[in-house]
Amino acid sequence: MVVFVGLYFTNQLVKPIEQLTEGASKIGTGQWDTSLPQSELHEIGGLSHTLSTMAAQLKNTLGTLEQRVADRTRNLELAAEVGRAVSQVRDLDVMLKDSCELILKEFNLYYVQVYLTDPSGSNLKLEAGTGSVGADLLRRTHSLPLDTGSINGRAAVEKRSVVISDTTQSATFRPNKLLPDTRGEMAIPLIAGDKVVGVLDMQSNTPGMLTDEVLPAFEALAGQLAVAVQNAYLLEETEQARAQVESQARRLVRQGWSEHLDAIHKPEQLGFVFDHNNIVPLAEAEEMQMSENDNAVSAPIAVTGEALGSLVVELDDEARAEQTSELVNIVARQVAQQIENLRLLEGAERYRYEAEQAVRRQTRANWQDFFQSESGEQLGYRYDLNEVHPQNNGHEINEGAYIAPLKVRDEAIGKLAVEGLESDDNAVSLINAVADRLTAHIEGLRQSNQTQFALAQSEKLFDATRNLTQAKDLQELTATAVKAVDIPVINRAILCSFNYDAGGNIESMDVIANWWDGTGHQATAVGTHYSLEIVRMMKMFVSRTPLFFNDGLTDERVDPVTLELVKKLNLRAVGVLPLHVGTGQVGILMVEGEEPHNFTQEETRLFIALGPQIATVLENRRQFERAQHQAQREAMLNTINQKIQSATSVEAVLQIAARELGHALGAPMTVAQLSMKDRSS
Repeated sequence: MVVFVGLYFTNQLVKPIEQLTEGASKIGTGQWDTSLPQSELHEIGGLSHTLSTMAAQLKNTLGTLEQRVADRTRNLELAAEVGRAVSQVRDLDVMLKDSCELILKEFNLYYVQVYLTDPSGSNLKLEAGTGSVGADLLRRTHSLPLDTGSINGRAAVEKRSVVISDTTQSATFRPNKLLPDTRGEMAIPLIAGDKVVGVLDMQSNTPGMLTDEVLPAFEALAGQLAVAVQNAYLLEETEQARAQVESQARRLVRQGWSEHLDAIHKPEQLGFVFDHNNIVPLAEAEEMQMSENDNAVSAPIAVTGEALGSLVVELDDEARAEQTSELVNIVARQVAQQIENLRLLEGAERYRYEAEQAVRRQTRANWQDFFQSESGEQLGYRYDLNEVHPQNNGHEINEGAYIAPLKVRDEAIGKLAVEGLESDDNAVSLINAVADRLTAHIEGLRQSNQTQFALAQSEKLFDATRNLTQAKDLQELTATAVKAVDIPVINRAILCSFNYDAGGNIESMDVIANWWDGTGHQATAVGTHYSLEIVRMMKMFVSRTPLFFNDGLTDERVDPVTLELVKKLNLRAVGVLPLHVGTGQVGILMVEGEEPHNFTQEETRLFIALGPQIATVLENRRQFERAQHQAQREAMLNTINQKIQSATSVEAVLQIAARELGHALGAPMTVAQLSMKDRSS
């Protein structure tokens, strides 16, 4: 009985468990369809059913996961393929159009479009779209505001993708009449670095096709598209810069050759003709009809793309034309390169010569100023084997004397002459060496004197400026200016101010300050008024540039009207300094002398340098007087107002108004009245 019972339980319990264990092991290896044993025992049967159900669910789950992984892998592969295709296109418009078409085709979408941000950063402008709808929107120059009012605007503003898997379940989706079958939409910002350059918008006619699960693939594609857009922008900017450089280079070449062939140094047209073993200038050659010959080979002579001429070869054999064309083009390029080099070399030589001429002119002018400042005559000395005497015009240099020029930067400023010198190379060499050293030394002395003089003038100007700013009134200001110039013949001066109308035109002139040293005629009195007619007739009053008359009686610039005044006041030496503040002229400072005087360059420079300082002081005082007058007026009005406010009756108000206003204005009569009668009565 015991053995029989043991065998029974073994068959009913142990064996099903072993079969269940074996089936579970097969399921664990992926054999999902493995059949599990059935048992009369409830526990074993339930476990077997549960394992079978779990195996079926795992089979379905793994199958779904494999499909999702395969789909995602395919999407990523498609995105990479589209990205590679996009990166191969350089032109921005073509690249965006091809990108939309590829995305539409590879992902089986309904509509694809790309917006780019405009330069102002306030709008999204449609740059590419698929199909007839995209073409229609492009013709309309469709754009969207860069805000959260639209899906694409929200994606750009928030810098994150916006996904609507089912448009019928979205409250933010706005349907487009041109795209009635849209059932899903995805907007992905195109971000390059940290800057949003646009938005990729994709639409599907199948709900649930555009979801967060496929978003990574499209975001990877959008990243590649953003980089391509940025590269296209950079390439476009580079091309524009290159085009501008080339255009500028062509303009410079054209300008350079226009200046080179200026009909002064070179004729405006150069050329030569080789005909029958003879070289003939193009201007002298007979008129030839080479352009009508079909066998003629022509190549442009161009520098940096700018055509300057041509090289034409006329052939007898038509078969040789093709072979000769390459040779002619090579020679034309060589000619262009060489003539450009020669032009640049000749231009450099010309500029060097002009610079040397400018230096010589400056040297000559400096030495002329030096002579004028010293004595106004030539300087020279002679040695008679006993004593050194000043050279004068009475002593003539013998014709047989050896003369070594004294030159500073190739500009002759004098000469060193030695009389009675026999033909001796050593003596000549010694004289030339002494002349060179003498020239260098006296040029150094002149420059040193000029530097010292410039420093003295600067100090003088500094002192004059300080004294002008410290002047107590306009009278002292005028006197300070005259003393700063320090010209002995000047015995009087006047400071005049212009009066302007509402339109900014001069309507009169007043003398506001004067100075007189007590000799000769007195200076024009302060307060003298010159009407517009007088100001117009005496043009030196309104001159915008400084004027200096060495002698008013003989100067040709003095008009007849002014000449009468010159004779009346004995105006011989006159300096007129216009005073400007900003772009407007506020007045003039005129210095006068009753003796002729040759104004030196240093005197005119110092006088002109004082102009801005005097004008500034004058304008500041005018502004101060205007502000002071305004303050007095406000104080007067405040006083009258306080007295009016203190009145307790209408009669008292009218009396106060009439009395106070009359006192303030100095009017002989002031009336303040109230009346309700008609004007006719």
